[in-house]
Order: sequence, then C-alpha cells, then structure tokens
Amino acid sequence: MQDDLARIAKQWESHGKTDPRWAVLSDNEKRGGLWDDASFYATGRAQIEETLGLVRTAGAFPGRQERALDFGCGVGRLATALAEHFAHVDGVDIAPSMIAEAVAGNRFPDRVEYHVNVRDDLALFPSDCFDVVHSFITLQHIPTPLVLGYVREFVRVAAPGGTIVFQAPHRTHHPGWKHYVDKSFPRLAMAYRKLRYGAATRNDVYAHDAAEIIDALTEAGATIARVHAGREADCPGWLSALYIARKEA
Repeated sequence: MQDDLARIAKQWESHGKTDPRWAVLSDNEKRGGLWDDASFYATGRAQIEETLGLVRTAGAFPGRQERALDFGCGVGRLATALAEHFAHVDGVDIAPSMIAEAVAGNRFPDRVEYHVNVRDDLALFPSDCFDVVHSFITLQHIPTPLVLGYVREFVRVAAPGGTIVFQAPHRTHHPGWKHYVDKSFPRLAMAYRKLRYGAATRNDVYAHDAAEIIDALTEAGATIARVHAGREADCPGWLSALYIARKEA
C-alpha cells in the first residue's frame, strides 16, 4: 500500500506543479492555466449544491453544520464551496503542491484549513469530529484496498449522526482506445501524454465494487441512506455511484 501511495503522491505532485486547476477539472479548453477564479470556483459551488441537495432528499442532512471534511481537496475548489455551508472545513490531499496552491488561494483562511496526508488512514483527525465527510473525483484514482480503508476512516472521523457522502466509479462502459494503449503500450502512452499535455504522468482509474464499499460502511458503523448508481464520473467511459450514509448515533 505504501508503494501505491507513493506513486499516487508523485503523480499529483507533478500535476500540482504544472497545471493544478486543469488536473482537478480537466476541461481541455482550460488547459495551460486558463481556469479563471470565477469560473473555477463556480463549478465547485454548483457541485456542492447538487450534492447537498441529494443528501437532503435522502433524509441524511446533518443536524449540525459545524465542521466538514473534504477528502482529496486538490486546490480547494470544493472545500471553498463547503465553507459557504459549514463553520469550519478541513481539506486533505496527498500532494504538497496542491495544498500549497490551496493555501495560496484560500478565500476563507479563518475557516478553511488544508492538510497534506500521505497515509493510508486519517490519523491526523480524532474520531467523531466531522458533521459531514465528503469526497468527489478522488477515490477513482486510488486502488480498492486503500479505498476501503479510507471509507472506514470516513465513518470513524464522522460525528455520531453525521453524514458521509462520496463518489466512486463502479464500472466502465468500455475500455476505449486510450485505455487499451495505456495498458498495452505504456511507453507510447507516456510519450503521447508528454507531447499533448506536457507531462508523462497518468492518473489510473479504478472501479470499486459497490457491495464492498457498502460492507465497509456498515461494518464501520454507518447506515446507508441512498446509493445513486449509474452517474457519470469525471472520466470518459466510466460510471460512478454517489454513496450517502449516516454514522449511527
């Protein structure tokens, strides 16, 4: 697992040093540092409004709105949006360069705090401290054994009665030619990425079995409120699910 974490950290550290906003939200028209503040953060507000709306519909909105966690926060796009709904937000990411960018652009320095975490757990936080634990377009880049460990940690750090909401891919429509080239001709794939994007690093995408994720949640002490399956992930050709759960009081 440590090898996997080191590889993931290296990939995202590279992205954070080259084009961090595009790495977080890969609109090809915005590649090369073309995401402006207003447009970039507006996408975060829209995403969080949609997610919290689904949480409300599922009857899982937390009773308190004191503290939220954004796991895989990148440069703070969604943590910033969460700060409009919660008194304090903690953002966690594996790449120091991403966290440095998040800190530099922190719109709410008195209420949003960013942390580097290159561990297979969330030991930097005590148990029972977050009213909402949130993660979006992050777990898709992490192998399943690590993901299941993080899911259990989401439940541990959630407050009793708190909400856990996260997205994760569960299957692919079809591999596609890029997937085939990545797996069959890795050197060619790296050369293509360097020519087109200026970087040879790639972001692997992993499908996670829904039954395994649900088992991890329930075994850790959460109750499933709703699973929205079949939602498009931020990776062409992949389908993801949005998991909404409540930690037992």
